This record gives sequence, C-alpha cells and structure tokens, in this order.
Amino acid sequence: NGLNLIPVYAAVRLIADSVSTLPIQGGKKLPDGSRKPVPVPGVVSEPSTQFTRVTWLHRCIVSALTDGNAFGWHVERKGGRPSRTVWLDPHSVDIVDGVDGPRFYFNGKEIPRLDILHIPTFAVAGQTRGISPIAAAASAVRSGLRAQEFTDEWFKNKTIPSSTFKNTAVTLDSEQAETVSDRLTERMRAGKPLVMGKDWEYDLLKISADDAGFIASSRATASQIAAIF
Repeated sequence: NGLNLIPVYAAVRLIADSVSTLPIQGGKKLPDGSRKPVPVPGVVSEPSTQFTRVTWLHRCIVSALTDGNAFGWHVERKGGRPSRTVWLDPHSVDIVDGVDGPRFYFNGKEIPRLDILHIPTFAVAGQTRGISPIAAAASAVRSGLRAQEFTDEWFKNKTIPSSTFKNTAVTLDSEQAETVSDRLTERMRAGKPLVMGKDWEYDLLKISADDAGFIASSRATASQIAAIF
C-alpha cells in the first residue's frame, strides 16, 4: 500500500484535507453582473446521514488519489435526482466493459448504471478504470518502499554489530567477553563516559557506501512523489 510510505501519506492527506474543507457555494450570474445564490444539491450539501460533508468528501478524494477511482452508490433520490451517495471501497468494485458500455459490480452484485457515480483520477482512452498517481509512478513508489523497508530492518534486526570492543593483549573466553559486553552496553545506555584501558580498542562499525546511498535515495523519492502529486 502506497500510504505506508510517508511522502505518499502526506501528499494524500494534504490534498484530501484541502479539498474536503473548501466552502461549497452555488450561484448563477445575472445579466447585470450580479450573482444569484442557487441551492447546492443535497447529494453534496447533505450527502450522508452517517458522516459530515467534510468526511464524505475526504473519503472520495482519498479513494481517487490512492486507487485512481472513486465509486459512489446513489442510495436515495429526490425528484429523480440523487440525494444520498455512499462511497464504496474501490478494491471491491469490478468493471466489465461491454458493447453497451461498462457494467459495475460491488462485491459481485451489479449496480444499475444510473445509481453509480464513477470519478476516475486519470482517464485513459479505451479504459474505463482510472489510473492513480501512485500507479502512474509505481517505480518511484516501489523504490521508496524498498528503501524504507531496508532502513526499518537495519535498525530493528541489527544484522551487523554496531561496534566492536577488542582487547589486544588478552584473549577472553566467551563468558568473559559477554561480561565485558554487558558492562560496556550498560554504561553506554546510561550515557556515562567510557574509560579505556591500556590495551583496549573501540571501533564503531559503519554501513557500506552502497547501503548508505540506498538509504539516502528515500529522500530523493520523497521529492519525486511530491512532484507527482
């Protein structure tokens, strides 16, 4: 899921928050240049009995940006016009193209075409289902996810020791080495100074240049994702 990547989540949240909180006003321009208020359709002004208008719009934008499609099901009508619309999980909607146009199925159940509201993010000729920014730049997103997963695994698993503490004069058995390691770790965690003896050498281990470059690539990916959105 692209939302696991912080730059993708941040971009989607910023756009969805901005759009969903915009004021919605209807109006008609008159010949004298003045503007006459026009009531906003209920499907937008009061779209749901369960959610506020902001939450309702937010769900639409998130679906459109992450999946490339927002699917709304008109569950109520007034005067022949939709008055209540519920947004569907886009992953549960299937589209079957036919000679008479597309047919929409939600969890295997067909929805009458007049009752479906389909908003594709990027419409492609000859293709009903839209394409999301993430799909359009899948390679950049996959690269960022791999870099983030690598960083998480590096710090979580500690596959390579972070340092070595070696005595150049005395050979320690496993029990003595474990005791020295525990005492060293305890002092480091306490933030206390490390007192070095005559024959001790302490070295911090660093990751390779290739690994460092791979982690740094996540910063470049963040810039690319921001540009995409």
